[in-house]
Amino acid sequence: MERAGLLLGEVEAHEAWGAALKGLLQGGDDWDELHVRWVPLTQVQAMREAAGRLGLKTCVWAQQPNYRMKLGGVEGGLESYLQTLSRNTRYQVRRSIRLYRELGDLTVHPAHDESTAVEYFEALVSLHERHWRRRGREGAFGGHFMYEFHRRYVRAAWARGDVQLLRISAGSRCIGYLYNMVYRGVVSNYQCGFCYPEDPRFKPGLVSHALAIAHNAALGMQVYDFLLGDARYKRTLANDCEEQFWVVFQKPRWWLQVVDRLQARLHLIKGR
Repeated sequence: MERAGLLLGEVEAHEAWGAALKGLLQGGDDWDELHVRWVPLTQVQAMREAAGRLGLKTCVWAQQPNYRMKLGGVEGGLESYLQTLSRNTRYQVRRSIRLYRELGDLTVHPAHDESTAVEYFEALVSLHERHWRRRGREGAFGGHFMYEFHRRYVRAAWARGDVQLLRISAGSRCIGYLYNMVYRGVVSNYQCGFCYPEDPRFKPGLVSHALAIAHNAALGMQVYDFLLGDARYKRTLANDCEEQFWVVFQKPRWWLQVVDRLQARLHLIKGR
């Protein structure tokens, strides 16, 4: 799961977490831990306070950055967005754009109907899986279940306007595809598939995301979210970061206290 938590304001979240945990405790004693990942810091505080009132211990097992691009101020198009980047990133993106433009005009083609959205999704999966197989790993759509789930999701979400499929091209040549989820002005990039040329000066990922950011800013979207992970391209293309936390609620079991102490000791030894 990329992100958990409750779709509530800060005040309501305090009450809701208390009610949820109380209901869980009243439901039986056949559990020891509850893991919730990943949640923002504001929700972690609400969870700690709610758990404390009920005698539960709260631990944070891990945290990950969530990079995103706030789109206010870049409505002026691609060039206004590039001005927000570091000098090195801006140079790489501009050089790659210049090379791609030698092949034809750079264009963002959003899917405008369900059949085209499915077509783009199929092409994205093919490129995505090819890239990861070359690296000896399975991509995000490996296995029948994940592929079918997302294919059906694209169809279902299209009617609600909750999904965005983009094809990025230079002339008639495809650069890549982006599979984004849309919710209340936030565009979350879930997966992508790119055509990687042998010339390393071509940066299909950087160019595709830059064009997608400019495209969504022009649509009036508020945020382009890269979701979890500390990938370099996310750091270089974003202007904001919100840490997400893996939170664990524990009942007062003696053996859990022993495990926690052993884990703390192990981290201490590794840090020396």
